[in-house]
Amino acid sequence: MIAPDASIARSEGITSVAFVAGVETPLFRSRWMPLPAGESTRLSFAQPPQPTPVLPGTVVFLPPFGDEMNYARSTVAATARALATRGWRVQVTDPAGTGDSGGELASIQLDLWVRDFAAEIVAALAQGPVVLWACRQGALLIDPLLQRLRESGGLPQGVLLWDPLTDGARTMAQFLRIADAAALTGSRRLKSAAQSLLEDGEIVVSGYTLTASLHASLAALRLTDAALAGVPTACVECVMPGLPLPVARLAAPRTVVPLMPYWVANEAPPSATPLVAATVAALEQWCT
Repeated sequence: MIAPDASIARSEGITSVAFVAGVETPLFRSRWMPLPAGESTRLSFAQPPQPTPVLPGTVVFLPPFGDEMNYARSTVAATARALATRGWRVQVTDPAGTGDSGGELASIQLDLWVRDFAAEIVAALAQGPVVLWACRQGALLIDPLLQRLRESGGLPQGVLLWDPLTDGARTMAQFLRIADAAALTGSRRLKSAAQSLLEDGEIVVSGYTLTASLHASLAALRLTDAALAGVPTACVECVMPGLPLPVARLAAPRTVVPLMPYWVANEAPPSATPLVAATVAALEQWCT
C-alpha cells in the first residue's frame, strides 16, 4: 500500500512526510527531534513492508519557495507515490516557517534550513544511498548543503534538478516583483517591495513575512557546475508545447518534458506521468 498525501497538524519545527511502499502495516509513525532554535522537527513516514525489502535508496526533496511550493504539491506528491511503488523512500519536507511546518518565516535564517536538511540527509545516508531532488528555488540550497555534507564526509549518490533556478539574485528580484504587483491599490502604488525591505526590514508576500536578512541570504545563493563537482547531476525541465527550449545554465545532462508548468496556478494540475518517467530514469542510473 502506498502512503497517501498526509495531512499533518501544524507543529513547531519541520513537517517531513516520507512516502514508502508498504503492505499491511501502519501508514505513519513519527518521531521528534530538537532544533537549535528550540523548536522540534516532526518526521512522519510510512512503514516499509515486512520483511523489509532492499530499497534502492532515499530521495530527499528540496521544495520551491512561496506560492510555487503550494502549486507544485500535487505533482510532487504524485511523483513521490510513483517512486515509492518502485521501492524508493521519499522524504518531502516543508522548511521551518513555511508550509505545514511550525515557526514563523520572519524568525528564520537560511543557515537553519541548511542545518535541518543536512541533518536529514546525514541520517538517511546512514541507511543507504541518498539522492537529492530539488525543485525550482530548492536548487539554490544545493551549494551550501553540499559544502556542509563534504565537511561531514558524506555526499549524495546524485542530484536531480526539476526546472532549477540557479541565480538567487534574479530569483528574489522576481519575488519582489510579485510583491509590487500585490501592492497596487487602484491607481495608487504603495512603496516598492525593495523600499519596504530597506526601510522596514521586511515585506509580506502571499502571507509570508520575508525579512531583509533572509532575502539577502537567498539572493546571494548560486548553483554552478563547480558546486556540483564530483556529484552526478541530471536536470528535468518542463517546456510548454510549441515554445523554444530554455537556455541551459548547467552542464548537467537534461531531459525536456513537454508539459504545462506545474509550479503556477492551474485549474487542473498537469499530469505527472511524463515527469515521473524522466525522474525514474534519472534516479535509477545512480541507485539500482
